[in-house]
Amino acid sequence: MQPTAEPHGDEVTALTQGAVSLKETGTARAKKGRGGRKRSSSAEPQSSSASSSSPPSKKKKKQKDEAEQQQTAEIGKENDQDQTDAKAEGDTNSQQQQSSKKKKAPKRKAGGKKAKDAAEEKDETAEGEGEGEDDSAPPAKKSRKKDTTKEKKETKFDRSMSTKGAASVSLEKREAHFKALQEKAQRTRKFLGAHVGMSGGIENAVDNAFNIGGQAFALFLKNQRRWDSPPMPDKNAQAFGDLMEKRQIQLSHVLPHGSYLINLANPDAEKRKKALEAFIDDLQRAEKLNVPLYNFHPGSTVNQCTREEGIANIVASMNEAISQTSTVKLVVENMAGGKGESVIGKKLEDLRDIIAGIQDKSRVGVCLDTCHLFAAGYDVRTRESFAKVMAEFERVVGIEYLSGMHLNDSKADFGSGTDRHENIGHGKIGEECFRFVMEDPRFKEIPLVLETPDESNDGKTWAREIKKLYSFIP
Repeated sequence: MQPTAEPHGDEVTALTQGAVSLKETGTARAKKGRGGRKRSSSAEPQSSSASSSSPPSKKKKKQKDEAEQQQTAEIGKENDQDQTDAKAEGDTNSQQQQSSKKKKAPKRKAGGKKAKDAAEEKDETAEGEGEGEDDSAPPAKKSRKKDTTKEKKETKFDRSMSTKGAASVSLEKREAHFKALQEKAQRTRKFLGAHVGMSGGIENAVDNAFNIGGQAFALFLKNQRRWDSPPMPDKNAQAFGDLMEKRQIQLSHVLPHGSYLINLANPDAEKRKKALEAFIDDLQRAEKLNVPLYNFHPGSTVNQCTREEGIANIVASMNEAISQTSTVKLVVENMAGGKGESVIGKKLEDLRDIIAGIQDKSRVGVCLDTCHLFAAGYDVRTRESFAKVMAEFERVVGIEYLSGMHLNDSKADFGSGTDRHENIGHGKIGEECFRFVMEDPRFKEIPLVLETPDESNDGKTWAREIKKLYSFIP
């Protein structure tokens, strides 16, 4: 999440002047309310001189002034909320400040409540992030508004679909777009997609993938910001399977993503038990959908145990989860690293050591994230450097464990440990890396999933990127 920017000097001056104006306005209102009409500035000195000749009037005037000052102070306190809102919005426009003076107190309070709700939602999301770093989420995640997380990425490819007469045209275009990419995917055996939303029902993820031309996709299997979710209804699971068959997307090209709350490395036994229960629930949901893969972040020591102890906790949890499920493969993701050494998965050796402890090796795999590799110090910017990284992966981990990839450029510098996804070709990695992925035969037959930013939240960015990546193959 991006920290809230501090206001610049000019903004602070403007805000201070706005606060003074607001208090002056409050004083004028108080005078008008008590006197029946608003006094002009020229009339005030006359009133003052008149009161000086009459002791009783002077006393009343003093009482009035004290009452007005008290009212002004109360209005000023309410205006503090306006100043806070203005700082958050970066509002330095004098006309907007003038408009804010005219707002009624209930509106200011409503605005404060919205800000409070947003802050509480932000805290709830951050509270359980075991990795100690922000993901992309999907992508993804700077402060986000409600319901815009990696369920955040609800894909509505064509807004005109809701208008009468345009829906059939839009559908024809989407079907043609999907079919053209499907033919290329079948020929090249490279299956591209994005992490899409499932709002309104798990089956909606299938059409969201179809809308952008996705031949693969990722999704959350439940609300990723909550520990408990209601069971998946049978009718939704059936609808998911029916749509997968209709859209001709293979179940083996679906890569569900685990909740960010789950931290299997946590040395706290109670917290780890809670994480394991949520983990197993996710695996059971995947099996209900007949999806053979499940991708997750390994976790963090939270600086309370050694790396070896953290890996042992992950291994024990994974073995227990495998014993309670039947078919789904547990796909561990490499990590960017973050600050410090608490995050497990930054080094390829971490993945190797996790796999070594799994009793049933057929139930474990690896997902490589290009942004995470780059941030962790693995140079994937050129064909030559990426080839060296893959040679190291084959030697340390084993290419047979590669079960999926996240294709993301990076906003952050090489080796920074910072996980900030960028659109393909617009970050510090560049296009050459992704040309290599599309051309190298080692990346065939697995889901290749975009977790890049989609600021418009309509999926069109992913549609363009998928088409662009397929264009890298002759």
